[in-house]
Amino acid sequence: MIRLLLHYSFVLPTLAFLAHQVAFFYFNISIPFLDNYLDPFCFSAIMLHCYKLQHHWVGLHRAVSKEEVFAFVFVLSLFSELLFPFLSAKFTADVFDVLGITLGGVWFYFTSAKNDDKVKGT
Repeated sequence: MIRLLLHYSFVLPTLAFLAHQVAFFYFNISIPFLDNYLDPFCFSAIMLHCYKLQHHWVGLHRAVSKEEVFAFVFVLSLFSELLFPFLSAKFTADVFDVLGITLGGVWFYFTSAKNDDKVKGT
């Protein structure tokens, strides 16, 4: 399981997310494009790894399928871009957030899901 968490496909989005949060909240560094679209990308990539890790915990040592990634991205997009803005004015719906979430899913699929045989038995 540790190998899953140390794989670059998890480490890079996690470090990018943490670095952005530290830069924004502690050093007041604002890069508007990153402020708006880095978090959705990182969130979907990180959460798909959590989903994959959960599979390993319950003994499913297999790749996350393309259909599962699509369904995950679809549900995450529905919640974050339709449901949350409906429930609170603090959230705004943005089609480019859906693009960021989708790109995070694509990142996960092409960098992690295909590499399951390398981490089998972890």
